[in-house]
Amino acid sequence: MPVFRKRDRIVSFRVSQDEYDVLQRVSALQGAHSVSDYARWVACRIVDDDGHPPPPALLAQVGDLQDRVEELTRQVERLTQLVGR
Repeated sequence: MPVFRKRDRIVSFRVSQDEYDVLQRVSALQGAHSVSDYARWVACRIVDDDGHPPPPALLAQVGDLQDRVEELTRQVERLTQLVGR
């Protein structure tokens, strides 16, 4: 059974509306309960248990995949609008 730790610390940062929209779409695609849950999940997985960041090549691949997901999301929205007309 998983052990749940009390979350008693707050991390806060501002994003633009465009950044928020992307976070909202991606968090929904990933099945997160909220943008905050998704942001926490991503932030906690940026480093390993020892605090080391992932290799640059892996970060580049993840960035590329994120760009592709965003583009696919835009295309699906555009197609949805075209079909709905």
